[in-house]
Amino acid sequence: MFSQKGYKAETVDGTFKQRTNYIDIPLLAKFRVVPGFNFLIGPQLTFQTSTRNIYEDGFNRIVETEYDNNGDKSIIAGVIGVGIDLTRNVELRARYNIDLDRNRTNGASLLPDYRNQVFQLGLGFKFD
Repeated sequence: MFSQKGYKAETVDGTFKQRTNYIDIPLLAKFRVVPGFNFLIGPQLTFQTSTRNIYEDGFNRIVETEYDNNGDKSIIAGVIGVGIDLTRNVELRARYNIDLDRNRTNGASLLPDYRNQVFQLGLGFKFD
């Protein structure tokens, strides 16, 4: 699954935004609580594919692409969620995932340590 995650930081000198693209591979266990309702839980392995940093000082825009995240481009996350069967073949899903590790930056002022947290809504289609 493709995901785009990021953050925005306001400083007295301007605005810094980081957008990072990932490929997420969830490994989730699905538990049926009652017919038509299920609960999901499990780990997710995330691979960083690219990062775009944008700094704006109010007048100028400086763009730095393909920031190297100190050579470590994989993250383990935890996922929990619920699913509701809308019909026999369509399911509505809601998930929350959080990185179990920080982003492993060096804690510099421009790139602080952070942990991604994501809410996802989705439709699932079942084929017989």
